[in-house]
Amino acid sequence: MNPLLAIRHYPTAAAHAAFATDRRIRAFLNGDSHGEDVLCALYGKVADEPVPERLRALLRN
Repeated sequence: MNPLLAIRHYPTAAAHAAFATDRRIRAFLNGDSHGEDVLCALYGKVADEPVPERLRALLRN
């Protein structure tokens, strides 16, 4: 086998990132984590924002 062809089989940085994201999502769905890292990756630091008053009122009822 040509050694240069074997290089094509190494995962790229994008493949590593996709695998890591997949593992984090699966951990959340399996109940192994709270999913904070996944939610932060998707939406940013929205957990630091206050809950809108209309939503709080809805949740109280």
